[in-house]
Amino acid sequence: RYAKGAYVLHMLRHVVGTDTFLTLMKTYATRFRGQSVRVDNFADVAQEVYKQPLDWFFQEWIFQRVLPDYVVDAATSVPAEGGTRTTVKVRNLGTGEMPVDMVFEMDGGEKVVRRMTVGSRSDATVDALTPRPVRRVEVDPDKWILQANYTNDSATVR
Repeated sequence: RYAKGAYVLHMLRHVVGTDTFLTLMKTYATRFRGQSVRVDNFADVAQEVYKQPLDWFFQEWIFQRVLPDYVVDAATSVPAEGGTRTTVKVRNLGTGEMPVDMVFEMDGGEKVVRRMTVGSRSDATVDALTPRPVRRVEVDPDKWILQANYTNDSATVR
């Protein structure tokens, strides 16, 4: 019930990167030590440290009710340019728009990661050129994003 706050911070760390996240947490704690604060205070510090707009993030995850559900809709590979080009279509059956990682796992275990954004109830396509065939793809392999269903995030490539 009360885990959402921790998960929102976890997702913010994914968006801004670990180093920036740690800097913004330290800045926030130092600046507001011993004071009453609001979400807006934290959001302002986050944008200041990240140096990019984050209003979309706070609007979705604090003030709205969103819950993505990423599904690998299709994954195909074809020989290309001395390697293999794998194209993946990802559908968000839920709501919310977040940057999410797609991992392309090749024979032998080597991985390539691409970041994509999939909007509410829409789809997006991402591809990777790899030196060897891709055998498996997975959306959000490290589980950075709060989702409705984690069981439909991967597929075997044919």
